[in-house]
Amino acid sequence: MRSRTHNLRIACREISGTLVKPREVFSYNKVVGPRLKEYGFRDAPIFVEGQVEPGTGGGVCQVSTTVYNAALLADMKILRRSHHSRPVVYAPVGRDATVAYPALDLRFRNTCDSPIYIIASVGKRTVDVTILGSVEDGRKVSLVSAGHRVFGAPVTRKTRDDLKPGKPVVVRKGLAGHSISTYRIVTLNGKVVKRELLSSDYYRAQARVVAVPKPAPAPPAEPAPAPTSPASP
Repeated sequence: MRSRTHNLRIACREISGTLVKPREVFSYNKVVGPRLKEYGFRDAPIFVEGQVEPGTGGGVCQVSTTVYNAALLADMKILRRSHHSRPVVYAPVGRDATVAYPALDLRFRNTCDSPIYIIASVGKRTVDVTILGSVEDGRKVSLVSAGHRVFGAPVTRKTRDDLKPGKPVVVRKGLAGHSISTYRIVTLNGKVVKRELLSSDYYRAQARVVAVPKPAPAPPAEPAPAPTSPASP
């Protein structure tokens, strides 16, 4: 956990103080840079094809997710964003943003007529991102989810010779799948001036894997009785 928090602090340190001019594009990968040990990043848990594995820079997706949500609420134009292979605990379903240098990036454009300034920090249990800039009086931005569906995890059974009869073992718990759409609604003095579909995301369900004992061999079939000769008269 300390290594993960350490990575969060590095990412926030690189982002905090970033100035984005009007029409300029913010790139998470460009600002934070490669997540390598030579730049101070440590190994911490990351998602690899839906499974949790150690990886250098683990945890920085919580920072990118927080930047993404701050950009949404600041009504920035999102140019590039990808969701994780599974929902995350630190953001609502459909509002996460994964990054992986250099393949997956978070990018947004400053749509304001004035510069914006980004402040990022790590609290005891939170990542905090604030975007400072001019705001039109009476303007309000809200994020709304719609059509959230949950799909149960399929079950896969694998035979193991070392298990006793009637003693199955759960190898992997599995995860439910999700589909959801996220909208941004902008109002001015209480009147809706923009309703925008931000994303329609699908998180694939991950199978529950259960190891089951090898079936016991069937008992040998009893030999058929020998035919008898009819009695002589």
